[in-house]
Parts: sequence; structure tokens; C-alpha cells
Amino acid sequence: MTNDVVMEMADSVPMMKNKSADIGGAGGEVEHSTTNNQKEGVDEPDIIKNDGQYVYYYNAKQHKIYVIKSPLFDGKLDLEKVGYETVINVPKNFNNIQLFISKNKLVILSSRWNNTYRADYWGISGEQKTTIIVYNLENKQAPKLERFNDVNGYLRDARLIGDTLYVFSESSMYRPVMPYYRNIDDEKAYNKKVEQVKKEAKDSLDSKHFLPKLLDVQLDGKLSLKLYTADCDKVSYVMPDDKTLQSRFLQPVFTTITALDVQDSSVTPELTVLLSPMDQIHVSKTSVYLTNNFYLPAQYSCGWGALE
Repeated sequence: MTNDVVMEMADSVPMMKNKSADIGGAGGEVEHSTTNNQKEGVDEPDIIKNDGQYVYYYNAKQHKIYVIKSPLFDGKLDLEKVGYETVINVPKNFNNIQLFISKNKLVILSSRWNNTYRADYWGISGEQKTTIIVYNLENKQAPKLERFNDVNGYLRDARLIGDTLYVFSESSMYRPVMPYYRNIDDEKAYNKKVEQVKKEAKDSLDSKHFLPKLLDVQLDGKLSLKLYTADCDKVSYVMPDDKTLQSRFLQPVFTTITALDVQDSSVTPELTVLLSPMDQIHVSKTSVYLTNNFYLPAQYSCGWGALE
């Protein structure tokens, strides 16, 4: 697991301090800019972060994260103090890299691809994963990998409120590929194949195959590995009326919200699952708002359940 990200040497939620940070030994505070956030106290991800003392930057071309000492000293620019404290290599199959800084922790978010496609499989897609990585940066020159999480689905967005990280992932479902090339002579054979696939699905379906999962690997002190599966009884959904379902394309999609305490690894992660895709997101300190669109199916496609 530690080879996936290799280091190289070179309640009510409290609001985080955004405007300034102590510079150890300097005896003063330095004003520094932050990510442009929608709501005060709700931090948003970016490829570059800073805390007034260090700049954390992801270079997509090099697949590296640089921790750079700030050139500001006592409020004055001193270019002699610029230097790389640490370089963290990011695997090339990780994409959509986003960063957070929470006190002495660096959080790395990404999407990655698994080649696990099966044409005969019913269940949640395992091809796309959202990866959450937490480093302890108490010693900037010797970062310590503390946590590695995998969640079903593609990384859509994330927010950090105090010490709690909220990660939004979107995952689709597999369904068996039906024969699509046919003529009037093989109509009976086609229908027989469809009925066979339906029967096999009913005989083998297990709700656990459809529900998002979280793999939680902790490396703080000793290796700990746990797998969490979302609770089927707690999946939330808002279904359109029958008329809308008949005239719109509804692809079964899960939106998974993973809540993670980045400072305390003993706190069990929480999974909130919605049977709905997401398009836009707005997060306050007390609420999450998601929107999505319905699309008319193209002439050559058919909606979910059209073969029933």
C-alpha cells in the first residue's frame, strides 16, 4: 500500500483560521490568501494550498506534490528562504487530484481507474474509485502516510469543515449487455436470451453487490484494514412520478458522501448514500444541497427497465 504513494526527500464544527498563521520563530503573523470558497468556514479543494508558512502544490505534468517553504519572513519577501521541503510522487493512474490542508495534515483526493469490467455482471461499478490519502506533516521533511481510503465511484467534489472531510463520489451500476443486433428471423432467440438473463439476475442478486463500499487502511502505528458497506435500509432517494419516468432517461446512479475525521483516525467513517446522480453542489456548515438534470433519451437508446 505504501508503494502507491511514494515519498521522496528533496458536534458543532469550529471554524478554521483562514486569514493568518503563526510563523514559528518569527514572532508574528503573515496574511495569506486562501481558496475562493462559497461559504465562510467551508473549505474547498484545490491543486494549490497554503497556510502562511508553506505552499502545497500539485504539478500535474510531473505527477508530484511539492511542499515549498514560503518566502515571506516577518512580512517581508525573502527569496533566499524559498526551498522544497518535500516532494510526494503521485501514481500516474491517479487523476483529478485535489488538496486540502487541515492543521498538520495534508489530504490528497483523486480518482483512479480499475480495469474490472464484466459484461455479465449485475451490481455497482468497480471500475472507478475515489481515493483519499492523509499525510501527517508535523515534520515537513519526513511526511508520514497515515491513511488510505478507497470509495466506489468517481470523485465529484469535496468540502472540509473543521476537522471533518466530506467527499462526494458518483458510481453507476453494471447490468448485463443485451444483444442489440437482431432481425425478424432471430426474434424468438433474442427474447429467450433476454428472459434467461433476467432469470439469472433474480437468482443471483445480492444487495451487497449494488451498494457503495469504503476500504479504510490506516498506517498509524500498526496496519489496520477495514471494509465498510453502505446500509441498504439507509439509502435515500427521491423518485420522479410515473409520467416523468416514462419520458425521461433514468440511469441508476449512487452519490456517496464519505465523512472522515482527518485528525482522529479512531473515528469510524460515515457513508451517506443517495440513489441519484449529482450535477451541482452547495455546502454550508449545516446543510448539503445537490441538484441534477433529467435528459430525454436519444432515438437509439432505451431507458432502464424498457425490456421488462
